[in-house]
Amino acid sequence: IRIWLPLSKDAPLTASPDAADERWSSRRTLSGRILVVEDEPDLRAMAVQTLTSIGLEVVDTGTAEEALEIFGSGGHFDVLATDVILPQMSGFQLAAAVRRVQPDLPVVYMTGYTGNGEMPEDSEDPVIRKPYSADTLRLRVAELIQISRARSRLR
Repeated sequence: IRIWLPLSKDAPLTASPDAADERWSSRRTLSGRILVVEDEPDLRAMAVQTLTSIGLEVVDTGTAEEALEIFGSGGHFDVLATDVILPQMSGFQLAAAVRRVQPDLPVVYMTGYTGNGEMPEDSEDPVIRKPYSADTLRLRVAELIQISRARSRLR
């Protein structure tokens, strides 16, 4: 019997010894505005509930086109959380378009796709692999909001 396993640049999916550090404190709250772009309604609803439960103002949509309209109407956001595979336009294309309007906008990608070539080689944006926990989403967004605020103070 031969088993062929694909090589991956991703971290192993097993829990790390520091997994307890990856928990959101139930008393911790956060302020900020986030745009969630997810074409799967159930996943979008879960992300919205997860982020509003910690105090964030969340605007959500199921398409990249609607997200661009929201940004075009003058809305400022602290973070963009987007699915990678969207109808008509990828999450990467969306992020590039939005960053023409708001260049320093932090982006977190959410994906369940595991195909080769999914992530651009030069991307430094974090990726959350589906299925993800609510705490993982909260923690990545909190990190990005901190980065966004630090960049704002430096200007």
